[in-house]
Amino acid sequence: MRARLSDALVLIRTTLLSCGKHPRLEQVLAILEEVYEGVSYLDEETLEYIVEVLDEVAGIFKVRGCLDYHLLEQARDVLERL
Repeated sequence: MRARLSDALVLIRTTLLSCGKHPRLEQVLAILEEVYEGVSYLDEETLEYIVEVLDEVAGIFKVRGCLDYHLLEQARDVLERL
């Protein structure tokens, strides 16, 4: 689980650097960082929220023309396999 969380974090951080900031994506990143560090637990409801945000923000970045939007889709796929 920790390795997959690490992969998802890298994909999200890369997207933020490439596509720019988005408040909900930054919130998701903070949640996942806390889970990775062992500060909090990732329950099913939170995971569903994160997946929804990743889908939503990927769509926004795609419309904006950021080519790396697909990294959020990859992060979503990684997290869905936790």
